[in-house]
Amino acid sequence: MRHLSTGLIWGGLLAIAPPAINSASAQDQFCQQFGAEAVITTSKVFVTTMPASTFVAKPEAQRGCVIRRKHWAELRRGHHITPAQESHCSKPSNTFAYALDKDGIKTTSCVDHIDNKF
Repeated sequence: MRHLSTGLIWGGLLAIAPPAINSASAQDQFCQQFGAEAVITTSKVFVTTMPASTFVAKPEAQRGCVIRRKHWAELRRGHHITPAQESHCSKPSNTFAYALDKDGIKTTSCVDHIDNKF
């Protein structure tokens, strides 16, 4: 059910063309060198129990980057991750991703790689 809901949110409420993604983050040289450009979507899902129902807020999108695991040292060097974060993000399928704002790296998160089913 989780995957179906995510697909509906992405396809139904948020339409971003790939060229727009690339042009929006073309200035991020760090990402181009050490990772893959990304669009980060943030959405809130409200689930009620009585009555059982689900409500979804409109997703927000911003540009970001997923860093290749072999380049974590670059994040360390820039003080964007701590040893504790690195230890927490230790599964082989984990890596770090960050959100960008006009001033540069805003937030860094540990993310899990999930293969596409299409």
